[in-house]
Amino acid sequence: MLGKICDQTIAFVGKEEMATPAERFTTDHFRVHDTVKLHITGPDTIMVRFQWIPADRDYVLNCLEMGQ
Repeated sequence: MLGKICDQTIAFVGKEEMATPAERFTTDHFRVHDTVKLHITGPDTIMVRFQWIPADRDYVLNCLEMGQ
């Protein structure tokens, strides 16, 4: 098992426009304590950006291909 199971507080920060290499999105911005920032979009809850601040890591959506 990696880590341990614990309760986390997730706060909705607000709606935010975000440009990525994939395209421009209107995202829902969430924060987990002061360590994680998460931006998601659409009915499929696509992760557009994920920042893990203590590890200095930043994931940004580079390409999005939608099926029919």
